[in-house]
Amino acid sequence: MGSGGRQVILGLDGGTTSAVCICMPVLPFSQPLRDPLPLFARSVAGCSNHNSIGESAARETLEQVMEDALSNSGSNRSDVGAVCLAVSGVNHPTDQQRILNWLRFFFVFLSYPLSAFLFFKILSH
Repeated sequence: MGSGGRQVILGLDGGTTSAVCICMPVLPFSQPLRDPLPLFARSVAGCSNHNSIGESAARETLEQVMEDALSNSGSNRSDVGAVCLAVSGVNHPTDQQRILNWLRFFFVFLSYPLSAFLFFKILSH
């Protein structure tokens, strides 16, 4: 756990028009989920579809929106326990691997394997 003192989950929805990232606490399975779910922060950035803006710009957008959500929540990268992604344009295993590589670089200092905490939703657009 990082200096923020709490473990968080990043949820990212990246598309052709915008990318949205939320930062929320890791909730124990032993307790019922609250409605609404608690959110520490939400951030919005531009397009993250690499087919529309290119790989470099897509990577910058994803990094920006995650960093903004963490910063706005008072958290840092070492507080992240999981990342859940829904990113348009990631519809091939090579696309998935590219995103994994970007995230491994973004979270380079983590002591656990990022892929164990990474979920993809493949979107067809």
